[in-house]
Amino acid sequence: MSLVIPEKFQHILRVLNTNIDGRRKIAFAITAIK
Repeated sequence: MSLVIPEKFQHILRVLNTNIDGRRKIAFAITAIK
């Protein structure tokens, strides 16, 4: 997945993901690393 997203928009998504879907994102990220 390679998407070209403006930094501001990306930052907003990060904040929203942290508030709503933070645990899922972190768990998925850890799984992806392993």
